[in-house]
Amino acid sequence: MCTEGACKTIVLLALGLMAMPLQAANLLGVEVPGLELQFGYDFILNSVDDSAPNPVISNSFGASVPLVVSPNLVFRPEVSVFSQSMQYLIDRPVPVEAMYDNVSVMVLVASANLGYEFPVLKTLTVVPEVGVAFALRLPVGTAGTGATEMVLPLTAWYLAGRFLYPEFGLGMLYQFSDRYTLFVRVQGMEPVFNLWSNLLWWDQLVLTVNLGLRFAL
Repeated sequence: MCTEGACKTIVLLALGLMAMPLQAANLLGVEVPGLELQFGYDFILNSVDDSAPNPVISNSFGASVPLVVSPNLVFRPEVSVFSQSMQYLIDRPVPVEAMYDNVSVMVLVASANLGYEFPVLKTLTVVPEVGVAFALRLPVGTAGTGATEMVLPLTAWYLAGRFLYPEFGLGMLYQFSDRYTLFVRVQGMEPVFNLWSNLLWWDQLVLTVNLGLRFAL
């Protein structure tokens, strides 16, 4: 769990990131159909033996602002946050269960997605997306006698070019009233840094199932 100060900082960062696309949309006169709030189940794939079971499951919370570029083309900035318990072993971080010495890591994800809307019914729309995500990993706590020494190498490992992910997704939106739209969205973040880290291509791949609600502004 994050400390009170760390959680407040993360919330303020998230609110600041979400305010920028709204301000830009107002300046450019772009249509904004609403603000999206979501809850997600994150499945982080793990290929390391003697660590957390594969997949590692976490919960995330997020928000996004869809911006209508053309009648069917939507640019959707998004920010979300989830947490992991991790150790640094020999030359890389690995996920572990909370009962072991670990560093609590809060992962703040800011992404930019471009989607194309396919209306299936008057109230039902399917939206495939592609984009790029930036994942900032913030150590927010330690547990165990050896965990403090892991904070610096763990953080440095991810800052060494291991924070950018190509992103892909598929969403389904159900507009059940003039003001509210339910959605489910499946997203994947591919760790391309595995190409130069001598790791399996799917290790640390993140698959997320998001459930959410769009509020018309």
